[in-house]
Amino acid sequence: VFMEPGDQVVNQGEELEVAKNQKHRIDWVEKEIVFNEKTIEEIMNDLARWYDVEVYFEDSAIKDKTFTGTISRYSDFTQVIEVLERTESLKFQVEGREVRISN
Repeated sequence: VFMEPGDQVVNQGEELEVAKNQKHRIDWVEKEIVFNEKTIEEIMNDLARWYDVEVYFEDSAIKDKTFTGTISRYSDFTQVIEVLERTESLKFQVEGREVRISN
């Protein structure tokens, strides 16, 4: 079996299969969400589903910023956006279920 960084081996019964480029994985065993070069847009789409919020970007250029890190799946939404604010120099404004993101 030949693997490259980001690949994952999947046991398919009698065979092992290499799943290429698993950079956007969720590590359910460790109860962690692992982001590896995932865009803020992709992250916020996931968070919108998990926390039942609506996300709006004040500037479309923000969507392409990438994030690498690990967040506990059981983190409060406020904790998650505080981490993103510190690491990506973003500003989050939360009003009810609406989240607005700006630089």
